[in-house]
Amino acid sequence: MCQFFSFIPRHLIDEVTKECSSDKYYKKMNTYNQLVFMLYGTITKTKSLNSICKNLSFLDGKLSHLGIQHLPASSTLSDANCNRNSEVFEKLYYALFDYYKEEIVGGFPVLDINGEVEGSKIKRFDSTTFTLFTDIVFKGAGRNPQTDKKKGGVKAQTLLSLESLIPEHIVLGAASKNDKDYLGQLKVSKGNVYLFDKGYVNYSVYQKWTEDGVYFVTRLNKNAKYRVIKEGIVDELDIKSGRGVIKDQEIEVDVKGSETALKLRIVTYKDPLSGKVLIFLTNHFGFKSETVCQL
Repeated sequence: MCQFFSFIPRHLIDEVTKECSSDKYYKKMNTYNQLVFMLYGTITKTKSLNSICKNLSFLDGKLSHLGIQHLPASSTLSDANCNRNSEVFEKLYYALFDYYKEEIVGGFPVLDINGEVEGSKIKRFDSTTFTLFTDIVFKGAGRNPQTDKKKGGVKAQTLLSLESLIPEHIVLGAASKNDKDYLGQLKVSKGNVYLFDKGYVNYSVYQKWTEDGVYFVTRLNKNAKYRVIKEGIVDELDIKSGRGVIKDQEIEVDVKGSETALKLRIVTYKDPLSGKVLIFLTNHFGFKSETVCQL
């Protein structure tokens, strides 16, 4: 634990604690102590607050090196988890990310994709669901949908640079919430290329990104409605062989609430090995069609 916390500068914890006033009304269970106890539970894979507190009691003062003098009752730790605003821990995460940014960003250098786009400009965005209802725990909790698959859980929307394994942005929400609702919450930057799957289709957001100079590459939904307005040039050999890039088209889609149609680009690719046809959607018209497929 001491080794672990040596990588979390205490002054960062103190700064975000002061900024969020998260120690107001707390005497013993301050923000720092709560962080130590909960990270201890995470590191040791302890599954309940009672177990965390019981395990801590066996350390017999060995946490004094971390400045911990009093061990918590499970009710005290539970109250802190319920009542202290989680914003302070969110801010600590981003403070740590900024503190180590030079060391972690670019730590996994990626060659330019097809010689056209830098790895640092490519951002990946996807979700992970943490199930709260299992056959053992909370078996009877949550509603029973027709599929008999319960929706209870937490969904983490996570953004990562292609050159890093450390998330730059995280949004937590209900597992039942549609992925496309999170797309508008994503903090985007002009000139970057964002990669995500078909679950995030949102033409209104696509339109705003296009206006702001933000690019994306995703997959086209099978039921998507669009109008082809221009056929692009593709390699004749690919067309004849039916492999590789077989179509490159400029299309128009209608955007709800907008009087003007949105111009996008679709690139159709047939994998030479599997024979699977993949249709990619993007708002970048300057990339080579092969670049879109590689992305």
